[in-house]
Amino acid sequence: VKYINSHLYFREGELCRTEKKIIVNQRGAVYTRKDIVKTIVSATFRNFKGNLDTLKVKILDFGCGTGPFFFEAAKQIISMGTKDKFDIYRNSLFAVDIDESALNILKLKLIIELLDYPVNDIKMALNNIICEDMIDPMTQDLDLFSLQNSGSILNNNSIDIILSNPPYVNLKVNGNKSSRLMDS
Repeated sequence: VKYINSHLYFREGELCRTEKKIIVNQRGAVYTRKDIVKTIVSATFRNFKGNLDTLKVKILDFGCGTGPFFFEAAKQIISMGTKDKFDIYRNSLFAVDIDESALNILKLKLIIELLDYPVNDIKMALNNIICEDMIDPMTQDLDLFSLQNSGSILNNNSIDIILSNPPYVNLKVNGNKSSRLMDS
């Protein structure tokens, strides 16, 4: 994952890597530690008033990146023991991000996760991974909660749970970082 925000180049016949902070700054790409992901997913599921153990629940990993929340949600639902792994990925989990490179990694991880299933089943699950800018209203005419233009089975259905990174922000007031807001 650390290579997504990297610039790779050759210098004197050697492969070199430098971090490209511009990608983080332009797209807001942030990677949440696994322990934080697990805590957020567990707390969200604990507070959910519906039944997670049905095919009707719809979970969206918004700004999914490479899918830590996506896969943690699947892992926790699978541990409940009554839903098939494919059914979870096909019917309950959806992921949206603007970063095509991150989504390709997520797709590859999902393919590896579903290797025991038929290719057509894997393709159906991959349809739930959507590359769109869902935040900038100037670039798309999309309805976040129906994902009308995505081609996914979320069309005309509701989303029960939205998982995402906590809001990591770099607030500036009059050109200075606002330490008062950042410390709270």
